[in-house]
Amino acid sequence: MMAIDQRQIDTAMASVPTDEQCRLIDNVLAERRRIARIRSAAAIRMPDDSPWVILRTHVGCEVSVSEDLHASNIEALVPMKMGPRLRRNRREIPPKKAPVMVGYMLARCPISNDANAALLSFDHVSEVLGGYAQPYLLDAEKVRNFNDKAESGEFDHERPVSLFSHLKKVQIIEGPFAGFVGEIVTSTGKGKGTAVVEILFMNQPMPMIVPLAFLSPL
Repeated sequence: MMAIDQRQIDTAMASVPTDEQCRLIDNVLAERRRIARIRSAAAIRMPDDSPWVILRTHVGCEVSVSEDLHASNIEALVPMKMGPRLRRNRREIPPKKAPVMVGYMLARCPISNDANAALLSFDHVSEVLGGYAQPYLLDAEKVRNFNDKAESGEFDHERPVSLFSHLKKVQIIEGPFAGFVGEIVTSTGKGKGTAVVEILFMNQPMPMIVPLAFLSPL
């Protein structure tokens, strides 16, 4: 939707609007009605055994997007792990919760054009993985097991990068992309924590940041 200067709307509402201002207001109201309609389609609660879709989000916005979806009664999930201990000014900062999957989150709603369009209508959501018409679906039981492992702390204590220092090819064994084979592009976290791994997804190379606990050397 075209960005609207709020002052234009305030001015139009406080005075007799011109024809152009009327069209502007009509367009804004029509777009709001459209978004409300498609989001209500995505808010239909699905059975517990229904599959999930993966949303690509802007990095660092996973939790805020999840909160926005919940505010619209759309089921969303961001599996969390305990982050690393940090030191600042010689003081240790306790670890904080952080998303297990950087730049990705899960959502569950009816599989329809309106519902997928609704997911894309939220700020900081850039893609429904697999495409608009045929999203990549995750089995509900696999998602449940993955989230249970995250909540129990299995991804909190991460392996040292040295386990993969002489390896390039790895298999992802945890999370939504379990079963994919990829190559380590680079490791991050000063010797532990995560690695950038590139997999082939839908015949396209896709890099992602994953915990080393997700990886098995090949």
